Amino acid sequence: MIYNKYRSFNSSWYSKYPWIEYSKQKDRIYCYYCRHFAINVSNTSGHVFIKQGYCDWKQITDCTLKHQNSAIHKLSLEKYKAYKTSKTSGAVSCQVNNFTQQQILKNRYVLKSLIRIVFYCARQDISLRGHRNEKIKMSDDNDSTSNSSASVTTEIEQFKNQDCIIKERFLGFILLKNLDAQSLCDTIHKFLVNINLDITKCIAQSYDGASVMSGCNNGVQSKIRELSKNACPYVHCYAHRLNLVLVDTAKKVEALDEIIGLLEAIYAFQSSTIRHNAFIQAQKGCGKIIEVPQHCETRWNVLKFKKKEAAEARGLLHQFSSFHVILTLFYLDDILGHINNLSVYLQKSSLDIIKCLKLVKSTKMLLQNMRNEDKFNKLFDESVIAAQELNITIPCNQTTTTISIPSRKMNLSSKLNNSFVYSTVGKNNSLKLKTDNEKYETQCQYFEIIDTIIQEINYRFDENIDILTAVDACDPNSKTIASQSILVKNMFENTPNIVELHKELTIMKPAFQEINEIITRVLVIPVTSTTAERSFSAMRRIKTYLRSTMTSERLHNYAILSIERELSGQ
Repeated sequence: MIYNKYRSFNSSWYSKYPWIEYSKQKDRIYCYYCRHFAINVSNTSGHVFIKQGYCDWKQITDCTLKHQNSAIHKLSLEKYKAYKTSKTSGAVSCQVNNFTQQQILKNRYVLKSLIRIVFYCARQDISLRGHRNEKIKMSDDNDSTSNSSASVTTEIEQFKNQDCIIKERFLGFILLKNLDAQSLCDTIHKFLVNINLDITKCIAQSYDGASVMSGCNNGVQSKIRELSKNACPYVHCYAHRLNLVLVDTAKKVEALDEIIGLLEAIYAFQSSTIRHNAFIQAQKGCGKIIEVPQHCETRWNVLKFKKKEAAEARGLLHQFSSFHVILTLFYLDDILGHINNLSVYLQKSSLDIIKCLKLVKSTKMLLQNMRNEDKFNKLFDESVIAAQELNITIPCNQTTTTISIPSRKMNLSSKLNNSFVYSTVGKNNSLKLKTDNEKYETQCQYFEIIDTIIQEINYRFDENIDILTAVDACDPNSKTIASQSILVKNMFENTPNIVELHKELTIMKPAFQEINEIITRVLVIPVTSTTAERSFSAMRRIKTYLRSTMTSERLHNYAILSIERELSGQ
């Protein structure tokens, strides 16, 4: 009783002070938050709500407000809230861990998006940044970074244990500091070691005909053979061989060299936009328009020529308007059309040396079969028709391949001996002789081109390549190989090609181990280097003038992403 009034705990204080708790036994109130969550509690009166309990009901308002604003109470309240939160979302450590995991997932998602962007740009040869490639100091730490891309590795390992897959792959560009044979060999060897390819498993090698590469004594091919410690034969690129055949033929046949020179002069003359457009305009109204490829196109069109250019054009036209030129172009078109089939095939990415040897041999036989008078007469008649359509003057004794000659010789009267006779009698005989001579000359020229090409093919394409030197790991005289060969012939006689045969033998590899090994080695013998040289086109697209200072490592990585784009998950 205080001042004749009874004072006691009031339940309405629960709503006013939600942190209090009341003890009936001690008739005191306490702070729930501070009692359970406070640390380092002193015995001062300010902390009476924690240990002793509070029972001065008269001063309850002032005391509770003072405690409620104290630092220990506020800290305890925060701990209480954290405790309540942990009941629903877990402990703080779990929350931290969950937050970390969420950040990792988010970062991975962002990183995957960036990687997809990089892959897309790399596959399309699109630049990611400027041309600078120097290192840049970061402002927040002592680390440095570079514009150079991260190292990209091709999936070389996937081909090591897959005998059924034989595919040519681009491995990268190599920075060369010296161009001698030993430096080239050492650089190639070091590169193969870096990408984990064993040079002792090299089966064969192919380069162009440069002496530093093809030299049998000190060339790269001989030095690679020494490192590999096996016979790995050198194959001179078949596409380069065919090109050398045509170049040497043009040099040896004078008439052919002149025609090609004339064509080059015409191409060079009309390659400018002005002359090219004039060339097209001049053909309007003539039906079919013949267009010689030009270097570039622009919008403007000027049809006026200077006197010097006009004189040059008339000179070229005069040279071209010759029946001899037309005839030569006709049989060149026929001969080179057949050779083009071989040329196109030799530029494929998937070739085997056996097919190439057969195609070379078939092409040579085709050229030999073209060397006959019937074939020449057909081309001759077609040339006459074309020349007449183009209003090109045809010599009177070359209008046809069959000239009407009297069936028997007309003899002069003996009375005319020792006399001057002004008569046309006997001119048909002289006409026949002249016609045969001129026709014989053009026919010889036709045959000369074919003979020279065949001669160059025999010289450039060595059909006596010892393929077994590339498969020296297998003894060709082995009884096992002999018995397997008979079985293979009986079982797979109807297999369409050697590639399909290889697939079948791979499935049955335990039964045909040696034969499968031989065919695998034959299939991987390189035939041409055209696919490798196509990578230079990709290099020109990647290393533009905006990225002229790109490092060799970055160029290497971008080239792999661009050329082997299917390996990057396109």
